Amino acid sequence: MRGLIVFEHWQRYGEFLAEVSPAVDPGSRQAEATLYQWLASMPQAFLGLFEGCHTGKMRVQRDRVTGLSHHAADDLHDGPSRPKVGPFLWCNTPFQQGAFLMSTPYPRVGVGVILTNSQGQVLLGKRKGSHAPYWSIAGGHLELGESFESAAIREVAEETGFRISNPSVIAVTNNLETWRESGLHYISVTLLARVEGEPQLLEPEKCEGWVWCDPRDLPEPHFDASRQSIACWLADRCYLPQPGQPTE
Repeated sequence: MRGLIVFEHWQRYGEFLAEVSPAVDPGSRQAEATLYQWLASMPQAFLGLFEGCHTGKMRVQRDRVTGLSHHAADDLHDGPSRPKVGPFLWCNTPFQQGAFLMSTPYPRVGVGVILTNSQGQVLLGKRKGSHAPYWSIAGGHLELGESFESAAIREVAEETGFRISNPSVIAVTNNLETWRESGLHYISVTLLARVEGEPQLLEPEKCEGWVWCDPRDLPEPHFDASRQSIACWLADRCYLPQPGQPTE
């Protein structure tokens, strides 16, 4: 028995692109992979294959490097010999262990919620998992067919147990710092809501705990989207360009 050896059919690469690219380029096909950092995590990644705790391919990043590797640069080459194909994203940035490598060729949408109390403090959580070790406001992904307000109500209830009503959209952030660190590019919509009482820790696998904090003295390290959101709120601005970003 002899398996298929791809490189023996390299001459048909152009034919493959002509057939596959129309389906992939518009983003109608997406792929995900589970990425572990450092070779020391290889046993954990291997055992995870048998436990079904991965999405798509399981990958182990060998070491911390910046930019693209030579092989990745070749794969992203736009020339006639090896053009770029579809939404496959090659990034050698220091991903968090166990984080998902999202291969969509466009930014995704997140929702953050600034929760305030009667003392003017904001509720912040110490994140675990894919967003460790950052502090952040409550929030998550915008699901298909969901309004910003519905997403805010759902995320706050899931994470803290608070039942908020009529949250208001106050800001939008472009989270390029997170993109540079992890390869995940999110646009975050921020909402504001007032709550009474104390939060519950309903997702201990994602958060170490909730703390009321002075919005002008944020704990560190702080999540990019959360920092930008609070800055917009304090400045009464819906958007604040980040340092180094062209504005003209």
